[in-house]
Amino acid sequence: MATRHASIVSSLNLLEPRLRAALRRILWLEIAFLGSSAVVISFCLDRWLELPLLLRVALLGGVVWLGLKTFRRGRRRMGCEVTLRDLASTVEHYDPSLDGQLVNSLELPEDVRRLRESEDARLDARLLEKALDEAESSAAAIRSRIHRALDLAGIWKRAGSALLALALFLWIALGSPQDLLFWFRRNVLLSSVPWPRQTHFTFDRKEAEWHHPRKDPLEISAWVTGVVPRDILLHLKAENAEKTARLTPGASGQVSEDLEDSRRGAASTSSGEEEKEPPRSEGKRLFHLVPSVTEPLELYLTGGDGQSRSVKVLVHDRPRILATRFALSYPEYLQAEPKKMENHAGDIAMPLGTEVELAAECDQELEGGSVRFGKVERAPADSVEGKTLRHKLKPDSNGFHDLQVKSKEWRRESTPPLRFSIVVLPDQPPSISLALEGEARLMTPRGKIHYRVEAEDDHGFTALSLSTTLRPAGNTTAEEELVPKVSALERKEEKDEKGSHARSEGEVDLAPLGLAPGSTVTLQASVTDNDAVTGPKTATSQKETVLLMNLEEFRAAMEKIRVEAQAQTEELARREETVGELLGKWSQAPEKSSGKSRASAAAQRSSPASSSSESTSSDSVSSDSASSDSASSESQASESASSSSAQGSKSSRGSKSAKSRSQASRQASQRPARDPSPGAPEAEEPSSKDEEAGEDPVLDQLSSEQSAVSREAGSVAQKIRQMVSALRQNQLLQPAEERRFRDEVSKPLEEASTERLPRSASEISAVPRADRPLEEAAKAQRNTEKIADAMKRVAERLAGSGDFREILQRLELIIELQKKVISETEKSQE
Repeated sequence: MATRHASIVSSLNLLEPRLRAALRRILWLEIAFLGSSAVVISFCLDRWLELPLLLRVALLGGVVWLGLKTFRRGRRRMGCEVTLRDLASTVEHYDPSLDGQLVNSLELPEDVRRLRESEDARLDARLLEKALDEAESSAAAIRSRIHRALDLAGIWKRAGSALLALALFLWIALGSPQDLLFWFRRNVLLSSVPWPRQTHFTFDRKEAEWHHPRKDPLEISAWVTGVVPRDILLHLKAENAEKTARLTPGASGQVSEDLEDSRRGAASTSSGEEEKEPPRSEGKRLFHLVPSVTEPLELYLTGGDGQSRSVKVLVHDRPRILATRFALSYPEYLQAEPKKMENHAGDIAMPLGTEVELAAECDQELEGGSVRFGKVERAPADSVEGKTLRHKLKPDSNGFHDLQVKSKEWRRESTPPLRFSIVVLPDQPPSISLALEGEARLMTPRGKIHYRVEAEDDHGFTALSLSTTLRPAGNTTAEEELVPKVSALERKEEKDEKGSHARSEGEVDLAPLGLAPGSTVTLQASVTDNDAVTGPKTATSQKETVLLMNLEEFRAAMEKIRVEAQAQTEELARREETVGELLGKWSQAPEKSSGKSRASAAAQRSSPASSSSESTSSDSVSSDSASSDSASSESQASESASSSSAQGSKSSRGSKSAKSRSQASRQASQRPARDPSPGAPEAEEPSSKDEEAGEDPVLDQLSSEQSAVSREAGSVAQKIRQMVSALRQNQLLQPAEERRFRDEVSKPLEEASTERLPRSASEISAVPRADRPLEEAAKAQRNTEKIADAMKRVAERLAGSGDFREILQRLELIIELQKKVISETEKSQE
């Protein structure tokens, strides 16, 4: 038994050297695995992510610390004392079939010896001896396997891991020795040399910090060279948000690569070395637009194995124009005070030649500014002082004035440009009109042509003149070859908001000219404004030509006008009497339940009277036509009188047409009456709508007739005024006689046409709606009778009865005297 125990102990003692050798192998394998795996992991991280220096230092320190800790732990395990029990436990762990027998063979001999010495435990000793014998037998049976009883699975696992790590390390070292060298320089020697990459990014802007206006779009333009990846990411980092945008490479082109990255650019620039031309290579365009930048941000590009430098975008406010002031200095010839406008809204209107001085106040210190007017290119402003910009211009046409300012601190321009609309008002040409008194352009050689000149201009005048062109009778010289006589006119000038107005009145005395009948006198007025910028402008009026005729022709023309006026006045008086008669019959009609019966009865009673008045009117018209025809035959004595006779016949035709219109109106007023002939149709009865509205067709027709009489009376009054004017201009009417003619003929007709007749028509139309229609109708009848009497008196005076005969006799005396003067003048010329 002792022999077996000694052999087991010797076998276990042989196992101790192998155990210690295994511990040494484990230590070096762990160190090899730690070193290789640390190199591989550091290489991959730094190659792909290009770790910053601080992280590389931390990683290197961690690997060194782990290596030292592993080495100390292995040395500590190797230095520990190994007992037989420890070796037995190791063998039993390797061979589970022993089930503690080897440990028992080492521990039970001591227990058996102790029990043998004790007499009370002999039984226990025999049992232990038996157990010891079994344990030694089991241990002796495996003694040949004790030296192989170590569990080397942990060693093999560590060896495999270490070999894998070493293999990766060798693969990197053999496959990319330059990359491993870069790793050594960066991670062991802690150099800042960047990794060489296959994909490179280059921004068009070389600055490390971009200054950008707030709320403006940001254009990010860059190039990718080398190995161009399919997807490229743009990273945008703001204070509270982060965003990525996927970019697609665009068109190809040559690009100058950045020799210095953002991490090394500052160092090379500050070193003072000469800048070398960067190499050019083929690349593809990258572009992205950020719609609006409102806060600072940081951006960079990634793709493939490359990453661009990081760029900071700093946001600044653009300068703003807070207030604008315009000072307008007008041209001297306008004699206008300078005008100032502040923050003007709308168009800025100014005369041509005005100088504009602009002053703009801003919210930032200014470096400069630019202005642009119309289609002219932008130009720098005249002066900048602090926050104020000043500029002068003299616009010569309409256009928009754009203004921009540039801040001094960040050199940013205000956008969009502040725009003003400038309207330049050129000096308009003047306008002028010439008016002769009366419409007939007929005069005698002794007459005076009264004229009135009116001129308008936007600013003022320098001259107003009248040119007189004479063409003697029988002269066939071309009009442009006739030399006019120009005479300056004294003008009365007034100014208002619309411009300047000038007036001048006068007369051209024909007697000193010594012109014979058949000659013509042409008048034309001209005016010149005071434009001192583009030069004075002249305007001329229409030409007015006056034909000179002898006294007989002139007398015949005036007589024709008088006859026509007389006939028309008599006709108007008869029409007015008819209106009064119809009003009387309407008011005397028997009262019944409705206005329909009154209207029918009044129309029936008016039928005979209207037919009689119609016959009287026709007789009057025939007599007037005969007198006008005789007058026109007398006026055809000479060739020069042909124009006057034409005018007389035209007036006669106007008189006849007026009479026909009056007859038609009388027939219309009689239309409601029943025709007594058996075959005539019955008159239309008033409708129920008219009855309900309180209207009467008969009164409506009478009111319309009264209005027509008013208009024709005004026409007759105007014709008489023209006749009086012609007589006065030819010195055939004394002032006293003119007053009498105006008071007894013209004025009554004018009052009737402008006041009495319109008012009477209103009274007639208002009769059906009055509270007492009969009384109102009677009142209207009395008014029409008074108007008819007044017109009869005017007609009698025109016919030569009463006091007007003296006027005609004086006219004949004056005409005879004028004949004598003309004959003497002709003799003296011969």
